[in-house]
Amino acid sequence: MKARVLQSYARLYLFRVLYRGGPSQLVAARQLATRCRRSHAFRHWRRVVIQRLKLRRRCLRTQQRIERCVASWARSRAIQVVNIEGKYAMAKEFHQSKLLASSFRTWLGWYQSSGPT
Repeated sequence: MKARVLQSYARLYLFRVLYRGGPSQLVAARQLATRCRRSHAFRHWRRVVIQRLKLRRRCLRTQQRIERCVASWARSRAIQVVNIEGKYAMAKEFHQSKLLASSFRTWLGWYQSSGPT
């Protein structure tokens, strides 16, 4: 509310400083501003800008939610592995994933070399 009051006072001050020609010039400026605001092109542009802004915010919120979910899943998985398998659990987990990746790479190389030609 305070921002609106300050904004209206600032606008009134600017009108008094900029339009010294009196009320007729002020009325003409207001009419011009209203006409510009209500013009179809401006309204369309503003609608597109607002839609893009909302979409950007929604994408950012979704991305943050996914990151939080992934982080919490990784944390819970790490805690679970440590609780089940003991002190060197994460090293074992890392080694197992490395073995799995290398065996998959080996299988993929064999499959591509012996595949149908």
